[in-house]
Amino acid sequence: MDSRLIERLAAIVGAGRALTAPADCLAYGYDNSREQALPGLVLFPAEHAQVAGILKLCNEARVPIVAR
Repeated sequence: MDSRLIERLAAIVGAGRALTAPADCLAYGYDNSREQALPGLVLFPAEHAQVAGILKLCNEARVPIVAR
């Protein structure tokens, strides 16, 4: 994932609400399906407007989203 896009997405949710380090993202890379994929970014939006902003940017950049 492009570093500029990561910065823009992290800015939407604010400081401390975005994970980028692989070790921090590891726990979010799997579910009960046994499939695993390390996410490039994990965001924790707190408001509907943040979710909308994230979806808009990802759609423009054609970056897939997995809600958990």
